[in-house]
Amino acid sequence: MTAKKTAIAYAIDSTPVSFKDAGYKAARAGESLRAVAQYLLDTAEGFYDNPVVNDHKELRADLAEGYKLRAHELWGIDHYVISKDTQQWLPIGNSVKTANMEKILAEHSEAKREIRQINVHYVTAMSTNEFTQLKKRDPIEGDLVDKMRAKFRKYELDCNSAIMRKISEILAEAKGDKKTREMVLFTDALKKSFEAFEKSVKVKQTRGDATADPVKFAVALNKFWETYNK
Repeated sequence: MTAKKTAIAYAIDSTPVSFKDAGYKAARAGESLRAVAQYLLDTAEGFYDNPVVNDHKELRADLAEGYKLRAHELWGIDHYVISKDTQQWLPIGNSVKTANMEKILAEHSEAKREIRQINVHYVTAMSTNEFTQLKKRDPIEGDLVDKMRAKFRKYELDCNSAIMRKISEILAEAKGDKKTREMVLFTDALKKSFEAFEKSVKVKQTRGDATADPVKFAVALNKFWETYNK
């Protein structure tokens, strides 16, 4: 399946046909993202304790490779011909957006024109040094590469941010569930408090506190439980 057909198939599948369908697709998208977030929490070493993608070099790189695959499906390949007179890069179409792209390429090829391509895999494969050398050697291509590199950086940031927001939701829910499971009964909390008061009243009596009376406290405590447990 070509990039063009892939994009069309995706559009047919993802574009809502009604508000009801929009709600259904939004719900499915949320489920998919949650599954991804849970998978990373369960399988990426050290990620549960530190769920920040940028802090995990290998994980970030692997995720970025996946983002590139999707970005390439969406953005395709930008095609240019080099002007023999000015050496300018003249756009002739995009593999995803332009109809009859293969025919256009064939026509320019037959005319012996130099055809060049820019795509996300090409621009992100360059090292910093290679990119610097490219800008010196060919400022026009360097500018085109720079723009697509910036576009992908934002795309990657948006994808990572979406994952981390979903992870935050999952962790918050887990924390809430834990609190519910470990909830201390009110009566148990009272018993602990009264045990502390029982020790305190004895200590305060030995220190001369006239209001501290262990006997009265014991009687009052018994009356409290008799009343509370009725």
